[in-house]
Amino acid sequence: MRLFISFPSPSPSPSLIKDRPSVIMDTLILLFLPLMFVSISGLLLLFSFPNITSEIFSLFIVAISMTSGFCLIPYLYLKIRYRVSLVDIGIKAMSKYDIILMLVVMAFVSSYLLYIGQTTSYIILNGIQMLIVATTEEFWARGAICFLLFKLTKSHWLVIILSSIFFAFFTHLNEPFIENILYRLPGSFVMGIIFVKTRNLLYTILFHFLYNMIMI
Repeated sequence: MRLFISFPSPSPSPSLIKDRPSVIMDTLILLFLPLMFVSISGLLLLFSFPNITSEIFSLFIVAISMTSGFCLIPYLYLKIRYRVSLVDIGIKAMSKYDIILMLVVMAFVSSYLLYIGQTTSYIILNGIQMLIVATTEEFWARGAICFLLFKLTKSHWLVIILSSIFFAFFTHLNEPFIENILYRLPGSFVMGIIFVKTRNLLYTILFHFLYNMIMI
């Protein structure tokens, strides 16, 4: 069966040319190093302040560990190795339509959660956390990893499939395998299609945020 979804041709990148084994090694490094850093830094922060258990402090730990591990480390690594810019990874200037789309998504999520009985404080705190999670994980899984995968293959579908598998199973190693297959893999596949089609992380971040807020 043929899938009638057209993708844009890969745009020329100013990054350095690397041989295939080198790109494979870089991909493996960026698959494991960020995950290790997020876990270790989160635990260090948690054990460094054992008497602080507020929800605000939990958000602080999530923000610091995930921003450092999933955004800062991959970007600096690719900057050194390939001289990437944020545009190469999918960070683009927002248009007025993008801002409207963001507001619509936020309004829909808030209205839905209020409708099913969630409190305002829950929506705010959980919304901030899920926005951090969506932004940082998309920067890593769709931005950094897809950047490297496109250097290994010209097949858009292979990039989508591989990045979806990496996200669903590598990022969530501690989650039940069945949950990863039934819940995370389908969502990741959709996010992969969105990113490859648009090359804009904003849209995958919004979908990721919406998916997490509605499904979790």
